[in-house]
Amino acid sequence: MDKVIDNDRIEMYRLKIELEHSGHYTNCYIIKDKKSSDAIIIDPSYNAEFIIECLNKINANLKVIFLTHCHGDHVSALEDLYNYYKDKNVVIKIHENDRQGIFDDEKNCKYILNNPNFITLSINCIDTVSDKDMINIGGTLLEVMHTPGHTDGSCILYDKEDNFLITGDTIFLDCYGRTDLKSGSLQDMKESLKYIFSRFSEDTIIYPGHSDSTLLKYAKSKILRLIDLD
Repeated sequence: MDKVIDNDRIEMYRLKIELEHSGHYTNCYIIKDKKSSDAIIIDPSYNAEFIIECLNKINANLKVIFLTHCHGDHVSALEDLYNYYKDKNVVIKIHENDRQGIFDDEKNCKYILNNPNFITLSINCIDTVSDKDMINIGGTLLEVMHTPGHTDGSCILYDKEDNFLITGDTIFLDCYGRTDLKSGSLQDMKESLKYIFSRFSEDTIIYPGHSDSTLLKYAKSKILRLIDLD
């Protein structure tokens, strides 16, 4: 567990979690509001026991589990985590376009990822979000932005106070998310990238679903070598 932000308002941690000695790592993030100790988990991957251990270590009061999209490497610890905290009224949130995809083994890439975890939760346990929704974690506000392309329900989160984005599989350190999987779209990805690059300053920090964080300007320079956004 790496602390990536620590100021008078929030603590933020990155948990780099591997799928069973596969070499495939996914970033799971915890944001804790310091005043209230309320917290959000973003993309609980593979190891619920480790995530719970980390939450306990920092004395976090989990309120929201947010999924940037429905792929198995971002949701595989969801059920165990939710069941552990369900008596504390924890809420699961995902974009409406990807809600059903959690249970669709083609859309969630179960077999591509060789993911052993099945999600058997009732779909009624999962709330949906839309573009421009605000998630309030003890006074810490995160804006939801719908950025289709990797999936049709992919989203990123924006913290205006500290000027950072949690980008899931939309933008990485040096590339953008693949668009050849179920509900992916290269044209949608181009539109999402154009929106992100036009809205946010180049010194905005991005925290992606895989690999390390970087400034938006560096990711943008790499991505524009790979794709024509005109």
